[in-house]
Amino acid sequence: MVDVMDRGIGEVVQALEENGLRENTLIFFLSDNGGPQATAKQPSKWNGSQNTPFRGGKGRLYDGGVHVPFIASWPAKITAGQTFDAPVIALDIARTAVAVAGANANAKPAMEGVDLLPFMTGKASGSPHKALFWRNGRHWSILAADGVKYLQDNDSPKPQLFKLSEDVAEAHDLAKAQPERAKALRASWKEWNSANVACRLLGYTDYHKKRDVFFSGAVPEAAKKAGYKPQAKPNFK
Repeated sequence: MVDVMDRGIGEVVQALEENGLRENTLIFFLSDNGGPQATAKQPSKWNGSQNTPFRGGKGRLYDGGVHVPFIASWPAKITAGQTFDAPVIALDIARTAVAVAGANANAKPAMEGVDLLPFMTGKASGSPHKALFWRNGRHWSILAADGVKYLQDNDSPKPQLFKLSEDVAEAHDLAKAQPERAKALRASWKEWNSANVACRLLGYTDYHKKRDVFFSGAVPEAAKKAGYKPQAKPNFK
């Protein structure tokens, strides 16, 4: 997959260069969430991925599951070779693109995310976000701008608190030592989540059950009455 992506991205960049568009094209590159890691229940889940020094992996809210490479390139606007240490998130890409296009991202309902261009060009400093938020089923997480992270993940029955600048591996839980900070972060997460709708995506297991029903030809009665006829199961070889 890494090899295929490397060649595919190279083809896109080459086409931009050949057409004289590279200098004024904004390219974002970021990884998928962290590589799968073996667990006691799923020992065969590991595929060779290495997330060290981060804890956890794909599907988890520890940094091994959410801390990924994030690169922006726009030769005409962004100075090459610089780094930006404050947390950003994939939601910022769409928000930045809308701002670059000159559209109004604050029209109701306002877009999530932050326009990163002022931070990339040095016109703005500090952290683009007061906090970043995640929700994954019954698990959740909040990362404050100062690098303090509070989360509920399946390694622990209770939420945990970590200071990532001092504990990148999330090995030392500070929840008992800093209960007020934990309480404040939890309140911020609840406020953010109050505006969210329930997740409409099926889980992995439920999706595959639905898929199997679809390909088996077992069409729901309502679909039959509407004249729906399933296609033959495709051959993916």
